Amino acid sequence: MLPAAAAGPDAQYCRYIAVTLKREAGPDDDPVALAVLEDRVYVCNDVAADPRAGFWRAAAPGFAFRSLAVFPLRRGGVPVGAIMHCANE
Repeated sequence: MLPAAAAGPDAQYCRYIAVTLKREAGPDDDPVALAVLEDRVYVCNDVAADPRAGFWRAAAPGFAFRSLAVFPLRRGGVPVGAIMHCANE
């Protein structure tokens, strides 16, 4: 999955993102993949401490976000994408 839109002071961060979806969710999936594969909301209150936020943690020091929430987007009841909100708190 590739970002379709971004806004805010760290919008350029989205240029470096590509999320790979596998057929089944696994323990190493990032929050965006989990939200889509498991069709559920994923909330990460601390990117630095969340074991599933490895990719985001590696990129986060250069950007101002510390937490994130991912919401699956559905078409016909089937997840087809996600929207992610990041915060610097």
